[in-house]
Formats: sequence, C-alpha cells, structure tokens
Amino acid sequence: MLYQLARAQEQGGELEVALKTLDRLVQDYPQTAYRDEAHFRHGELLFTVRDYAKAEQAYGTVLAGDEEGPYQGRALYMQGWSRFKQGRLEEALSPFFGVLDLTLGDLEGDDDLDSLADLSRADRELVEDTFRVASLCLQNLQGAESIPAYITSDVRRGYEFRIYQQLGELYIKQERTKDAADTFGAFARRQPLHAQAPVLQARVIEIYQQAGFANLALEAKKEYVARYGASSEFRRANPQAGNARSRWSRPTWPSWRATITPARRRAGARPITRRRCAGTAAGWSRSRPTPMQRPTTSCWPSCCTRTRATPRP
Repeated sequence: MLYQLARAQEQGGELEVALKTLDRLVQDYPQTAYRDEAHFRHGELLFTVRDYAKAEQAYGTVLAGDEEGPYQGRALYMQGWSRFKQGRLEEALSPFFGVLDLTLGDLEGDDDLDSLADLSRADRELVEDTFRVASLCLQNLQGAESIPAYITSDVRRGYEFRIYQQLGELYIKQERTKDAADTFGAFARRQPLHAQAPVLQARVIEIYQQAGFANLALEAKKEYVARYGASSEFRRANPQAGNARSRWSRPTWPSWRATITPARRRAGARPITRRRCAGTAAGWSRSRPTPMQRPTTSCWPSCCTRTRATPRP
C-alpha cells in the first residue's frame, strides 16, 4: 500500500511527500520485496529535485543489495549521472564503465553498436547514452590520456577501442580536428596489434583530409603504411588481415586538393590546436554546449520502458 501511495503522490506532483512515503516504506518494512525498487525510486525523485548527493546515496544502497537484481545497471548509470551533476567527473566514470561492463562484457566482435544482435533496443540505448556522457567526462579531464586508468580488466580491454572511438567522434562534432585525430591515433599507438588499430588510424587520415590538412594527412598515411604494410608486425600477428583489401590502400586516397577550398588554400590552412575546457568541472556547461539531459521517463515501471521492473501481483 505504501508503495502504491508513493507512486500516486509522485504522479500527482507531490514529490516531497512521495519521498517521505518511500522513506517510511523502507524503514518500517526493511525486508519488503520492493526494497531495491523503493530505493531506486527514491533516488529518481531526489535526482528530479536536484538533490544529487542524496540521490547518489540512494543508488548506492541499490547497488549494495542484490547483485543480480533488475535495477543494478540502471542504478549504476544514475549513480554516474548523480556524480556528474556534482562535477565529480573522475568518480562518475567508474559507474559509467560499470554499465559498459554489464552490457558489453559478454559480447564478441568489433561491429558497430547498431549491428550487435545480442543487444536489446533498451540496452543499446543505455550503452549509447553511457558512451556519450562518459565522453563528456573524458573531454573535460585529460581527453584520451585519461582512458588507460580505467582499462583495468579483460572485459574493458574488449571494448576499449570503442571508448577512444566515441571520444574522437565527440571531438569531431565539436570541430576539434587535432583532438579527434590525436584520440584515434592514441588507441592505435596503445594497442598496435589490435584488429581495430588500422581502422582508427585510417580515421586519422580521413579527418585530416576532410579538414584540408595535407601535410598532416600525408604523415598519417606514412605512419599507416609503416604500421600495417605487408611486412609489418601487425600483418604477422593478424595474417587474415592481408586477405582483405583495405579501404585506405593507396589508390583510394583522394587528393588533398579535392578536400580543401581555394579560399582556405590561399589562406594556408593550419590544423586546429588542442583546446582545453575553459571552465571548471562543476561549471563546464558555461564553456561547452549543454550536456545531454537525462532521459525524461517516469519514475514508475508502468511508464518507464527502459527499466525492467520486478513483476508485481
């Protein structure tokens, strides 16, 4: 009855009253079957009223409960967001990586997320959102230099390339050409024998060509040939790679003159220099575009399609 009452109060806009009802539920009935769900909803309501510190605690209570419970992944995700909203970006990355561990840990293959058949639509959306906010954290720290500290297991090494990939794509959207190229190149240097290393190094070439930076594109091509040519260590470690024609083989490289406008050529196009966030972690939104907002779903299972709630009689 208390759970249903709290739900009705929340739907009626009485958030503070609903919070008190949930508090009473877990205090008076600590062994209730709704315990984890009540703490999760408690965190949701606290997050809604922007009490991020207490919301973080509520999600932590969920995570300390049943490790196989249906709220573990969502609680990790929202715990990360609660820390993000407090400007604690390094601490926020830990639960975000935890979400990726849960959702990507058992998957095999290097396909795009859209092509991973084992991911449900809800899990795919959760993964995409997690990559997005994790990239926002990283770009306000030390960029690609911050990633290695979080690659602490074989599971994370399995999706490590996606972290660099997503951060690089964020930089491209922000028109930070040099940062994007450096990020893709960082993975290729860190994991030179990884199957995705030449793919990310090829992305460096593409970025520089599209930006019209001919000299940098040429250097990236030379680096590509040296690392992934027929006699390279990569080919010896990945003999199957030699059977497939790379889309970055020399005949397919477009001329830089076709990718740079006459005006930029006359002006002498130069690469964009590395830019750091001008604001503090807590106030980064003043110097960067507004961050992705948390999904505006209802706190309750009947309305929230992303939360796998425990069936109730």
